[in-house]
Amino acid sequence: MGPLLVLVRVGVALLLVVGPWTDEADELAGWDVARFQEIADHPGRAWRDHPVEYPPGSVAVIEALAGPDPVTTHRRIVVVMLLTDLSVAWGLRRTRGPRAAQAWLVIGLLLLPAPYLRLDLLAAALALAAVLSIEHRRPGIAGAVLAAAALVKVWPALLVVAWLGGRHWRAAATAAVAGGLAGLSWLAYAGPAALGQVLGYRGAEGWHVESVPGVAAGLLHPGPARLEQGAFRWGYAGPGPKLALLAVLGVVAALVLWRTTARPAAQHLAATTLVAALLVTSPLLSPQYLVWLLPFVALSWADGERVPAALTAGAGLLTTALLAAVGPSGVSAPLPQLVLVGRNLVLVGLVVVGLGRLGTLRAAASPAAAPRPAPGA
Repeated sequence: MGPLLVLVRVGVALLLVVGPWTDEADELAGWDVARFQEIADHPGRAWRDHPVEYPPGSVAVIEALAGPDPVTTHRRIVVVMLLTDLSVAWGLRRTRGPRAAQAWLVIGLLLLPAPYLRLDLLAAALALAAVLSIEHRRPGIAGAVLAAAALVKVWPALLVVAWLGGRHWRAAATAAVAGGLAGLSWLAYAGPAALGQVLGYRGAEGWHVESVPGVAAGLLHPGPARLEQGAFRWGYAGPGPKLALLAVLGVVAALVLWRTTARPAAQHLAATTLVAALLVTSPLLSPQYLVWLLPFVALSWADGERVPAALTAGAGLLTTALLAAVGPSGVSAPLPQLVLVGRNLVLVGLVVVGLGRLGTLRAAASPAAAPRPAPGA
């Protein structure tokens, strides 16, 4: 199955590279690459001279891959993401065995082509490298790599919670120091407004129509969706609801911190649960964000934890099938919204299952759970 899954990926990448949308640069208008090209071509300093919604690591990659036109940039991104995808599968096979690699390839296939059009695979690969570095007793490298991952996409910073729960103090401290120094250097370069641009997605005010709060808002108060900062949104995501969602994420993080042990299986479940909780509470839930779960559910599959991988596969299948059927502009219709309700409930279930399994693993690891010697032994 492995070679076939690789060939399918190569075929998808080839189609993306030579498809009809590459005939003219205007054909890519509205794609993420159009925004990437705009960032790379804009004169002046990113964030300070013009607003940019991406962290500094993403901007560095965008500028490194940017060509003279969107078509060239698009092709470069597709090729680099394909190579990243296959490199992760190879690395998983070498370090964790064929089951982890198969899980990555199978579940990842359900998400294509979205991951090849953006940079999320790169952040996922770096986050996985950080986790594997800890398991190979290289905490300093793990912390530095995790800091690099958080500079590409912010979400890998959540893994520090799992590391603290597992008492990986040196790795967590290294990540905090490296990330803090890099973040301060970036703000000194970009200006204090840069952080708000990244966290607030350049001032977007609505709920993404595919997000958990967005779907709920659309069902309770239906209305026309609008294209805002590259995504279809509706309503107004005020500070109160956002703070409430942040509090929910904080509660989940606290539970993960309490229930996580240093056992690798617990660390993988903790990472899955934290990322799933972020997806559930985020005002923006783009299809490629499901890639963030892939490294950890693949590792969990190798650990014998099947449910997280199955739920992630289900969420990916629903997402990709829906977008293939109606496109991004059609997901705000009533029937697609009901499908998204099911997809989002799957993600909520992933959080619940993760917390439950973490509690079970912690109970099994406690001294009280250890078998007592028989009397007279």
